[in-house]
Amino acid sequence: MNTTPTPMRWWRRLRTMIALAAVGALAVTLAPPTVASAAALQTADGLSAATAAGSCWEVKQQDGDAPSGIYWLVTPALVAPEQFWCDQETDGGGW
Repeated sequence: MNTTPTPMRWWRRLRTMIALAAVGALAVTLAPPTVASAAALQTADGLSAATAAGSCWEVKQQDGDAPSGIYWLVTPALVAPEQFWCDQETDGGGW
C-alpha cells in the first residue's frame, strides 16, 4: 500500500495547517491582557522603580499636581531606574 499523500491531500493538509496557524495567531493577539502585561500598562508616575517615568516632564504630564521632589526615572541611556530631583514648580514644572 502506498502511504505517500497525493498532491491534492498534501495541499489540503498545508491549507489546514496555515489556517490553524492563522487562527492561533489571532487568538494570541486578541487574548485579554495577562497580569504581567497589565503591570506594564501601569502609569509611569515615577513613584517607584517599577513605575519609573522617562523624565520629570512625563511625571508632570501624568499628574499635573505632582509636587517637586525625588522621582524614579529611566531613560534608554540608563541600565536601570535611578532617582532624580524633579522641579515641578518652576515655569510649569517638569524640570
